[in-house]
Amino acid sequence: MKLFVIDRTTQQKIYLNLIASTRHELVNLIGSPWFNLNGQDFHVNDVIAETNANNIAAGAIFGGLIGLLGGPIGILAGGLIGGMLGNEGDKGESQKVNYLNSDRI
Repeated sequence: MKLFVIDRTTQQKIYLNLIASTRHELVNLIGSPWFNLNGQDFHVNDVIAETNANNIAAGAIFGGLIGLLGGPIGILAGGLIGGMLGNEGDKGESQKVNYLNSDRI
């Protein structure tokens, strides 16, 4: 999960180099509910989370590569299993993103 705020001048995303699952955890990492970034003051409630990447595709590719050892059937089985595992990872990350975005301090 990636965390960012929206620059009030450019409306561009400014990504934070922090990992937190809740806003309370974010406050503990920063040391305050308020922080300054690029000369602008933000509150932890201004922080937005988004998913990192598409784990389904990565899982399918990785599984397919592992499946190369088993020939065509192995590629298919590995890709399928890898895709299913990646899908579960995406679901878990989406739940974390939704939780942080709905959490307020």
